[in-house]
Amino acid sequence: MIDGWASRDIDVNGHTLHYLRTRGSDKTPLVLVHGFSDSGATWARVAREFEADFDIVMPDMIGHGRSSRFAGGAAPDMPADLRLLVEGLGLERPVICGHSMGAMVSYQACTRFPALARALFLEDPPWFPSPESGIKPPDQWVGSGAAPENPVAKWAKTLAGKSMGELLADCRRDNPSWPDELARVMCEAKVRLDQGIIDTLTGLLESAGSSWEKTIASVSVPFEIVTGNSERGGIVTPALIERIRALNPRVTVKTFPDVGHLIRFDAHDRFVAELREFLRPFGAADSRRG
Repeated sequence: MIDGWASRDIDVNGHTLHYLRTRGSDKTPLVLVHGFSDSGATWARVAREFEADFDIVMPDMIGHGRSSRFAGGAAPDMPADLRLLVEGLGLERPVICGHSMGAMVSYQACTRFPALARALFLEDPPWFPSPESGIKPPDQWVGSGAAPENPVAKWAKTLAGKSMGELLADCRRDNPSWPDELARVMCEAKVRLDQGIIDTLTGLLESAGSSWEKTIASVSVPFEIVTGNSERGGIVTPALIERIRALNPRVTVKTFPDVGHLIRFDAHDRFVAELREFLRPFGAADSRRG
């Protein structure tokens, strides 16, 4: 799957991040940030589509994949980790693309460090409306309010102790259209998920879920969000899309109506086409412009 790509580690903030990197450091850098319980390798199918024109880096965030386990104590600062990864690898203003948790991390890195990225592309970020907005978030992501545990954390804890064979059987049953290699890297990521970081991360995502409302107007780089159907598991609902557009009319939002949260997995060709159009101004020749 990753023949010819670099598989390396970098130290940031007192821990180690593992990353995959395609060949071509003279090209525009593109950083792909995975979602909760996934890994950098889950971007490999997409990375193959763009490696001819971009220098692609796919990190495993802390507690995921082959990166450091969570040592406890202070919550990890993933946006700062992402910034240090970009700087440590000498990536000059990459395009940053993130899914789910990785979309939140990418967004926060770009708003906290405005000079970090030249463009931002988010796949169904875990954004929820503030109570003041009067918009109802999807129940399947935040629960009814009476649930004692975040539903995502509850699901992630069921992965503990499952064998690779059991995870593959579940994945193939639930996602029969996925290629075998995609099912395998997803299940490998689940095996490697640090169970000790689950509550911390889901707590961070919950607390930060509506913080985007305070910062989105400040984003001036090219910025696109793709989301799925909220009735199929997409997080960004139609009402939330209207709020995003009201707060920053420069943001492009596209909906894939027949898929849910896992857009690039369930609609690979269409996702790639949308990302390709977004990346068109930032191709290999653009890398010298900074």
